[in-house]
Amino acid sequence: MDPVVGETATRGRAVGWFCDTGLVRPLDPRLMRYASGIRTLLIASVLLGIAAAVVVIVQAVLIAGILAEVIIDGQGVAAVSAKLGWLAAVFAVRAGLAWATEEIARRSASSVTAGLRRDLLHRRGPRSAVALGRTRR
Repeated sequence: MDPVVGETATRGRAVGWFCDTGLVRPLDPRLMRYASGIRTLLIASVLLGIAAAVVVIVQAVLIAGILAEVIIDGQGVAAVSAKLGWLAAVFAVRAGLAWATEEIARRSASSVTAGLRRDLLHRRGPRSAVALGRTRR
């Protein structure tokens, strides 16, 4: 059965594939209190995303230039070898940015998850921590 997408009968708001309330936000404000220690990682992630977008544009311009010189002007590989070198460098930069973005996302998620678990254990009390210790042996 397909999920309902479009207008809801009660609220008149658009809904998505996984949400029937239309109240899902890209960044839940309740998680920000757990994210106080990772704000720098979040800023770094945004900056890396911007840098990745710029690198994609540079890559597109290089590919278009190489194709124009080869197809339209009829030049050979030797004539576009400098641009091919730059294109290889751009590929390497994109790979490095992708790795750095994934690493920062992993660290951020790990930090937030640890904070959520710590708060859960504090709310459940010391008995739950003892019970957890017994079940993991």
